[in-house]
Amino acid sequence: MLRSTRMLCALSVTVLFLFASNAFALKLATLEVSDSYIEVGESFDITISVYDDGSLGTLTAFGFDFSTDNDFSYFSYDGYLENSDWDYTEAGSSLEGMYSSLESNSGQEVLLVTLSFTALLEGTDTLSISGIFGDYSGLYYDNGDESVTGSLEIAVNAAPVPEPATLLLVGTGLLGVFGVRKRYIK
Repeated sequence: MLRSTRMLCALSVTVLFLFASNAFALKLATLEVSDSYIEVGESFDITISVYDDGSLGTLTAFGFDFSTDNDFSYFSYDGYLENSDWDYTEAGSSLEGMYSSLESNSGQEVLLVTLSFTALLEGTDTLSISGIFGDYSGLYYDNGDESVTGSLEIAVNAAPVPEPATLLLVGTGLLGVFGVRKRYIK
């Protein structure tokens, strides 16, 4: 009994290692929105950066696709703001950059790009980036490569009601309530 249990465990471990896939590094990008309260019709920016720990040398190029869960229904993509350290290539919802500065960026937070959007509808959507290494996608260093991913939930709020209209509405309602009350008293 003990021998068959050991044999079963050894067989399970062997099968597990046979079907295990190759692991690759996956770096998590930081996505930050420029405005914490976004209203319909407002323009806003999202910065995308990664921390380069320096273990692979200087970050020399990047590439990723960006998308939303709802196909850009709540906000539209307006373009990107250039960072002088990068030369960019854009193709629809894909963005690539080649490092053009002579200074090393290893061991620091590296700003990849700033994307610009305009809020269209009230609601919440998630912006995601994905740069799985290969086909001009991912992060390219002097001494290696990594994949990159990240996401950010963005809430678009309704435009506030203007104060004069609100006061007029409340005032009309109060006059109506007092008018009906006065009528019942007579």
